[in-house]
Amino acid sequence: MAQVALNQLRGMILYEFRMHWRRRPLLIMTLAFTLITVAAVLIAGDSLLKPNDLDVSTYNRVVTAYAIFTTWMPLGIGLVFILPVMVADTIPLDRQHGVRDLLDSLPVSRAVYLTGKLIGTWVAVLIGVGVGLFFCALVWRLRAGAFDVGKFAEMAIFGAGAIAVLNSSLGVLLAVGQPSRRRAIVVVTGFLTLFIFVLPLLMNNWDLRGSFNNETLNPIRIPIINYFMFNVQAEAGLGSNNPALLVSAAVVRDTILVGLVEIAVIWALAWGWLRWRGDRA
Repeated sequence: MAQVALNQLRGMILYEFRMHWRRRPLLIMTLAFTLITVAAVLIAGDSLLKPNDLDVSTYNRVVTAYAIFTTWMPLGIGLVFILPVMVADTIPLDRQHGVRDLLDSLPVSRAVYLTGKLIGTWVAVLIGVGVGLFFCALVWRLRAGAFDVGKFAEMAIFGAGAIAVLNSSLGVLLAVGQPSRRRAIVVVTGFLTLFIFVLPLLMNNWDLRGSFNNETLNPIRIPIINYFMFNVQAEAGLGSNNPALLVSAAVVRDTILVGLVEIAVIWALAWGWLRWRGDRA
């Protein structure tokens, strides 16, 4: 039985991966942030060349900070606000096209279905983002020379990778009960609006200790956004050293862990809803 479930899961992942790339939005998002970053490099032009009065170490930090900032700006915004809406139709499209009815006639469990949908979405998004980031890093490396690949990789894994997994999961799972693409997009957009404007106000009076606070619990992932937008700049001697804008690595870690717990809870609720609907059918 375990082998059968594993084969079913593998098939679901492959199917979902193909569907996301056939629908084109993921390709468009990947090309958009890659082209914006390449354009930033071209606009900077000769200003990226190392001045004679600047030592190699300082130049390396400055170029790395610029590279991360110009890449992270379009990518971070896209992953937080656009990606969840972009993948919201993942499950509703199955119902709309009759695929869900076919799957219901097969011995595919709800857990395998939901998990396959999630992992297939993760694989598609992570490959797209990874390829785009590779080209961005390559352009910076070729144009500027000195470049801290390790720092850029940190942004790719703990920034882009973490938010891609967490927020694509939100988009897929929050729309699990919607019958059409349009309603799925409306529901996910509504939840994002709630998270942005209402949740921080409701949690202002919560007495949360340590690194846990309303921003850590908010699915907008503000601590991760701020860490790669401001901390790297401050380390290179650029931008603001305002403590209110700087984020510790511990807060980033806690934000990712809390996000994983949120996804696990929402997955369980989605599974429960599918079971309830199946029992009523």
